[in-house]
Amino acid sequence: MAKWMKVQTTLAPIDQEYWKMYFFVSLVLNDVGASIVLISHKGERIKYILQLHLEGAMNNIDKYEALLHGLQTTICLGIHCLYVHGNSKIVVNQMMKDLLYKDRKMEAYSEEVRKLEHKFDVIELHHVLRCDNDMEGTLAKLGFVQD
Repeated sequence: MAKWMKVQTTLAPIDQEYWKMYFFVSLVLNDVGASIVLISHKGERIKYILQLHLEGAMNNIDKYEALLHGLQTTICLGIHCLYVHGNSKIVVNQMMKDLLYKDRKMEAYSEEVRKLEHKFDVIELHHVLRCDNDMEGTLAKLGFVQD
């Protein structure tokens, strides 16, 4: 079973089997846009955006939704080694068991993510600052565009 690994001061070198996944969520008024960017070991990029229709208080549900969508996509693509980067420190800390859940919904979302762990040989989760995630933020905002 894959395990979430704690990050040390430097990341292990990415070998040719590893992919990177970035997930980012933006909120404009009451609309939520999320972006997922997958980067192969060759530098090839797969980008997609989501428009999330969530009602009521978010409480990081939007970030968990983006994370789940991204993980499910990587599984469908047959990716087995993954570095996950997200701008939600709360979600990263909850997944790393460094932060307790404030409500049952967050715990349930975390459990859904954990159900996907066994699909990976290795998976690591890292927090990135919003300013380091500009490309993903721009893509997330595209999720607000209405047809």
